[in-house]
Amino acid sequence: SCAVLSASYTLLTNPLKAVESPQGDDDTQWLTYWIVYSTFNILEYFADLILFWIPFYDLLKCLFLVWCMWPIPNNGSVIVYNKILRPWLLKNEDRIDAKLNKVTGKS
Repeated sequence: SCAVLSASYTLLTNPLKAVESPQGDDDTQWLTYWIVYSTFNILEYFADLILFWIPFYDLLKCLFLVWCMWPIPNNGSVIVYNKILRPWLLKNEDRIDAKLNKVTGKS
């Protein structure tokens, strides 16, 4: 399944080395991937009844995740984050922070 592929690739490329390295580029690459991956999983959870009917959805999902993990500078996660998620997150940052503070009890 795609979850196994994703987890295996993540373990094989050893993100611990990225976190422990003095350069920040690899950290940014992995954080960007996990933001895109998490967003994708949340959207997939709510759209599952619709996505279920798309032929070869599991294959398309795997291809999308491989594209997002591909070890090149402008892989899928960088493109999705910069073109879609980043603008939306920056536009809604104050609202998101307010909701998180309300849930966590921070002021």
